[in-house]
Amino acid sequence: MKANATAILEIELENPGQEEGFFQWIRDVRDWLTKRGHLVLSEVHVLARGRYLVVFGFPLPGGWGLLTRERQWLAIESKRPPARVTVRQGRLFHDEEAPRDITTSELRLWLEERGQEKRDFVLIDTLPAEQYEQEHLPGAVNFPVPAINEQSAALVMGPDKDRAVVVYCSSYG
Repeated sequence: MKANATAILEIELENPGQEEGFFQWIRDVRDWLTKRGHLVLSEVHVLARGRYLVVFGFPLPGGWGLLTRERQWLAIESKRPPARVTVRQGRLFHDEEAPRDITTSELRLWLEERGQEKRDFVLIDTLPAEQYEQEHLPGAVNFPVPAINEQSAALVMGPDKDRAVVVYCSSYG
């Protein structure tokens, strides 16, 4: 399984001499995320002594936000040496393999072509039903992540197994 979403942590230790404690903390975080959060990517980039860029990858967006609300995370986080931490969440853009990502400009073109009956695809919104009801792209089918399984996917896709599918979510949790 490949990473589609990332949590990028910029960490600067208050005391660079606590490097060993930091790396033990990273091992603990990696172990917990692997067991709990379906971690598929883990990298630690050393920028300078006591300064790091840590990248964790997950199969679906929103994982980091959900995991860091758990009690176990708070216990692990309390063991980290004092540091200034900045967290950013993002997603990886895959444009050379299947499945691949498309840009918003490309999706806009696809929607126009679908309206002109020049292109056929399924547009899936993975947000919870309440959010979908508030706002979604025209022609999108609501298919919240917890509802996704092989049987429900077959219903949404229809009989054409070669039909293109565009999945979107406007929130990273």
